[in-house]
Amino acid sequence: MHTLPVVVINFKAYEQIYGEKGLSIAKYAEKSSLENDISIYVAPPIVDIQQYAKVLSIPVIAQHVDPVEASRNTGFITVEMLKSSNAYGSLLNHSEHPISLHDASISINKLKSMGMKSIVCAPTSEEASALSMLSPDFIAIEPPELIAGNVSVSKAKPELITDTVEKVRKVMPKMPILCGAGIKDGADVKKAVDLETDGILVASGVVMSKDPQKALDELVKAF
Repeated sequence: MHTLPVVVINFKAYEQIYGEKGLSIAKYAEKSSLENDISIYVAPPIVDIQQYAKVLSIPVIAQHVDPVEASRNTGFITVEMLKSSNAYGSLLNHSEHPISLHDASISINKLKSMGMKSIVCAPTSEEASALSMLSPDFIAIEPPELIAGNVSVSKAKPELITDTVEKVRKVMPKMPILCGAGIKDGADVKKAVDLETDGILVASGVVMSKDPQKALDELVKAF
């Protein structure tokens, strides 16, 4: 069972995380998780999941999984692949890789059936509410226009977070909600916590930072 709050670091496909560079960030995330008693998940590219999972004690998740069976599905990522690589679960419906409600339902259920976790992203409070009814393990609210920007959603659109928390908790009272898009510093985290979210989803704020360790320290210590 995950403990809250949760910090999810999405490595995306940035060149800055290829090879040992990304693994060094993940190892520091593990160190920070243990020292600060906070849950930190890392989401490296699919090709690196098995390598990361072998050396890390913190959860390693995929950035996406497809709603297909382990069969003749060239180029797709199956839940079975993730399971065999010791992945903890997967992100779903990121704005850079959106999927339908139907496909989200299939993937959430398949992950659940194999004892794995799902973190489902939503661009709006209405979509977050609809997706929460599929019973994922987390909902992450992320307006696409703020992703990879310099202004966080907690500062630019606090009403979106408030509305999401209200709508999601109305249908799924215990659903953990993460705040993403533009999270860069401790002030962004504190604002997200004040708005009653349960953690953050961050990418460029850590992996594109000139000093990823320092950037992560600031975010973690703000909880």
